[in-house]
Amino acid sequence: MNTSKSKWDTVNFVNMVLNIFNFLNKDYEYCVTKTETKDILSVTYKNDLVFVTLYYEVYGAEIGLKIGQMQKNGISTEYGLEDILEYKGIKNEKVFFQSTNESGVMFSLQKLADLVKNYAMEFIRGEKSSYENLKKWVFSRSLELTRSQIIDKKRKEAHQAWENKDYPKCVGLYSSIVKELTPVELKRLEIAKNK
Repeated sequence: MNTSKSKWDTVNFVNMVLNIFNFLNKDYEYCVTKTETKDILSVTYKNDLVFVTLYYEVYGAEIGLKIGQMQKNGISTEYGLEDILEYKGIKNEKVFFQSTNESGVMFSLQKLADLVKNYAMEFIRGEKSSYENLKKWVFSRSLELTRSQIIDKKRKEAHQAWENKDYPKCVGLYSSIVKELTPVELKRLEIAKNK
């Protein structure tokens, strides 16, 4: 794959974004900034409450969108469109796009604009309660993922202890996740306690 930026990369990407996402300027009075680095082209729309960044990663040909809430302290909270869709229970929409040609990039940007219009307008409007609820949901999801990883680790260690006939260790590990045990694991716990 050719990894050097062509003229369409820099000029047409920006023009496509400005054309497809013009509703942000027209309807919500966002200001536009453009950024170009060696690896990433991006267009960011901002107002006092929200920013929306569309980007094209040159080497991976990835096209994406981030939405964030502006904070008075200058630190913003940023979410991927995938976070918003998952939070809303939308599971059948593609949010990751890759393309190395102009028509593919245009299709991807149009699809992202449609997803924003259909599912993320309260975030575009800067509705505080929507951001607060999303933040809580992301935090809760993160805790659940961490909890799940800990349970999986203990489950594997307990299985290994069972295989090694290290019953005290098996009891300790299974007992620490007893509410998560399968019927087979509960039976192993019962047997290990009696050894």
